[in-house]
Amino acid sequence: MRKFIMAGVLGLVLTLVPAGAAVSTATKAVKITRTGFVPSKATIKVGDSVKWTNSDTISHQVVANNGSFASPVLGAGKSYTFRFRASGTYHYHDGLHPSLKGTIVVTGPPPAVSIGASQPIIVYGQQPVLSGIVSNHLDGETVTVFQQPYPQASFSQLTKVITITGGVWSLVVKPAILTSYEAKWKSSTSTSVAVQVRPKMGYTHQGRLFFTRATAAPEPGRSRLSRRLQSGFDDSPLVGGVRPSLGSTGSGRAAGASRSR
Repeated sequence: MRKFIMAGVLGLVLTLVPAGAAVSTATKAVKITRTGFVPSKATIKVGDSVKWTNSDTISHQVVANNGSFASPVLGAGKSYTFRFRASGTYHYHDGLHPSLKGTIVVTGPPPAVSIGASQPIIVYGQQPVLSGIVSNHLDGETVTVFQQPYPQASFSQLTKVITITGGVWSLVVKPAILTSYEAKWKSSTSTSVAVQVRPKMGYTHQGRLFFTRATAAPEPGRSRLSRRLQSGFDDSPLVGGVRPSLGSTGSGRAAGASRSR
C-alpha cells in the first residue's frame, strides 16, 4: 500500500511541475563600509540571497526595517547571508549605526500555490494524495491545508505541511464523504478540489440466496429510517437488485433469487 501511495505522489508531482521548473539561485554581495552599504541598492530575484560582509574595522549589524531579517553583530571580516523568498522592496539599516541604510528589491510574481488530488473519485476507505507547488519553488515553506466535508458550510483547517525540494508539498487524506480541499500559502489561496466517495460494495451468498453489502460514512443528519418515513419507500439506489443503505452496513436478498425447498 505504501508503494502505491508514493507512486501516486510522484505521478501527481510530475503532472504539476512544469518542464524546466528547476530553480537556479544567485547570491548578491554587499560590502559594509564605514560610510555605508556598497551597493546601497541591489536588485535580485525571488529565491536569491544577499551576503553582507563587514569590510570595516568596527562592528556592524544588518537589520530589516520591517523585522523580516536581522544579522548578529558582525565583527571585522564577518558575513551574514539571507535568502529572500517573496517579492517586494526591503529597506534595511545598520543596527549599530542607524544612519547607514540600504535597499533590496526582490522581483518575481506574487505568491501562488497549487493543489491537485491523485483520485477525484474514491471508494470508501481509500486514501488519495493531495499535492501542489508554491510559486517560489523553495523548500521549507509552510502550506496550510483546509477541508470542507459535505454538508459543512465553510472550510476549516486540516493541517500544515512543509514543502520539499522544488517547492512541492503533499498530504495523504482519508475523506469519508464528499470533501473539498484548498491550500493557503502566504497571501495566496489555491483553487479548491473535491474528492467524491463511493460506498464500498461487497457480495456474498448462502446457497441460492445472494446478498450485497455497502459500507460508507453515515449520511449527515439523515438516517435510512427517516428517509423511508419521509418518502414512503426506500430511495437508496438499486445494487444487484438490493437497495443498500449508504449510512450503514447491511444485507438483503437479491432480486430473482428463490429459496431452496
